[in-house]
Amino acid sequence: MLLETLLQWIEWLNSTTMPMKDVLRCPRKHQYIMQLIKKISLREVGMGLKTTKFHCILHMVEDVLACGVPLEVDTSFNEMHHKPSKMAAALTQKDKSKFEEQVNARLEEVHLLALAEQEMEGRFLANYYDGHEYDKPVAKAKPNHTGGKVFFVSTHPQSGRNLMCNTVGIGGKCAKVRVEVDLINFLVDLQDCVNLDIPRIALKSLHKRNGQLFRGHTRFQGSVWRDWVVVDWGAGYGKIPNKIWGFVY
Repeated sequence: MLLETLLQWIEWLNSTTMPMKDVLRCPRKHQYIMQLIKKISLREVGMGLKTTKFHCILHMVEDVLACGVPLEVDTSFNEMHHKPSKMAAALTQKDKSKFEEQVNARLEEVHLLALAEQEMEGRFLANYYDGHEYDKPVAKAKPNHTGGKVFFVSTHPQSGRNLMCNTVGIGGKCAKVRVEVDLINFLVDLQDCVNLDIPRIALKSLHKRNGQLFRGHTRFQGSVWRDWVVVDWGAGYGKIPNKIWGFVY
């Protein structure tokens, strides 16, 4: 309830226009939001909620009536200009008598190091003022990878039952896995139908693509983890949501 209320409140505060009747109802509504925050997520460190930012919620209506919608006096873009100064301030001795001098010196040093770095990269002096941001090389895209825990299926020679087991461990032992019978039967039938040079197919539980992880695991960290994805099956079926049961390899 608190999360939904705050999301709706933020969305309303970002409105380009606000009806006067809604603004005049804000004092009581803002008190309700503040009470909700105190009731559900009371800050337990430092001063708690006895801060200026929390108290200023009570005066937001006065600011809106005086200056217009919050977007008219938004300072987020100007806050971005302070980042270099904040980084330089962190490198000083925090001595009040020398603070401004040391911040300025650190800013100059960072600027000179950036220029030297670009000169070492082959940039001409005449082009310094075209911009001084170092162009970092674009990271190469990592190839797709299928791995994770590996499972195999087989048919018991005596009972004829289809089984699934983990990767063969120490001593050649292969621990059985409790999983849906339909999945095991499907993999056994697939293994019989596909003509492969290897004796059996493997069901892997993880696929990495473009930095995204997809899991189809029978017992990841003690429980089943099967992601949902939208698969494009082509003209016949189109895009359909599908649960990942694993990756046949």
